[in-house]
Amino acid sequence: MLRLIGISLAGILIFLSSIHFYWGILGINPGNKVIPTEPGGKLLFIPSRFDSLMVGTGLAAFSILVLIKSNWIDFVLSYSIVEIGIWVVAGLFLLRAMGDFKYAGLTKKINHTEFARMDNQFYTPLCILIGLMALSLNFLD
Repeated sequence: MLRLIGISLAGILIFLSSIHFYWGILGINPGNKVIPTEPGGKLLFIPSRFDSLMVGTGLAAFSILVLIKSNWIDFVLSYSIVEIGIWVVAGLFLLRAMGDFKYAGLTKKINHTEFARMDNQFYTPLCILIGLMALSLNFLD
């Protein structure tokens, strides 16, 4: 079960990483379905290419940790580093799912934007799934 969860979670993280690399390399602004907006439609921030590349790199690194933890990659790395890394993955995604109390996550107050609709349908449930899958890797080991 550990290996199945690991390869599934790594696949999700690699997919998300590749999207961020795509945005970063091509300099594409993903728009109001992916970035939180004010009720009038104004984007809260515009990520730079560097921002997108750094998020993509972080997600790729997380996928490597997951593959090591689930015994898909045999790599000499301190067990505690991998264990802590998986806790970090779980924590970050569960915190993202919890939200910022205004624009994103389960606690958002602004619910009538295109981003909020996508967040309710896809982003927050995906963050919960990723967080729970990462938690399970530490508990199944």
